[in-house]
Amino acid sequence: MTTEADERERIKEALSQGFAWPGGYPLSAITHDSSTLCCSCALEELGEISSLRVHWEGATEYCDDCGEAIESAYGDPQSPSPSTETSKERT
Repeated sequence: MTTEADERERIKEALSQGFAWPGGYPLSAITHDSSTLCCSCALEELGEISSLRVHWEGATEYCDDCGEAIESAYGDPQSPSPSTETSKERT
């Protein structure tokens, strides 16, 4: 049985690494009031964390405390890919 203390320790370990394992995907934390925090700020506010999440895809998000960029694991599908930009330049 997992205790609250065990869960908090696992959260601290994940935040200290800054990424999810396996996979190495970038982590961020969501607080009870729905703020998004980078791993550094989340470590300082452990009592406020409601969940950890991987920012899988989309535009860069920013920490609501310090403003640090939280990049997505697979980029933003709405932004042009480098190959698309190159082919537009050639025409």
